[in-house]
Amino acid sequence: MDLKRKVPLHLDAAILLAIVFVCSLGFNLFQMYQVVELNKETSQQGFQAMLDQMNLEEALKRVKVLEQSCELEADDS
Repeated sequence: MDLKRKVPLHLDAAILLAIVFVCSLGFNLFQMYQVVELNKETSQQGFQAMLDQMNLEEALKRVKVLEQSCELEADDS
C-alpha cells in the first residue's frame, strides 16, 4: 500500500483560493471599520442624550420657577 500519494494542486484552484482569502480578509477589515465607527457614533449619541436630559431637567425647573412667580404676581394684583 502506497501512503505517499501525490495530490495534484492545480494552479487555477490555488489562485481562486488566494482570491477568496484576500476578499474575505478585505471584507472582514471593512466590517471591523464599520463596527468601530458605529461604536463611536453610539457613544456620542449616548453622551448627547445625557446632555439633552440635563438641559430638559433645567428647563423644567426654570418653567416651574416662572410659573410660581407668575402665580405670585397674579395673587398680588
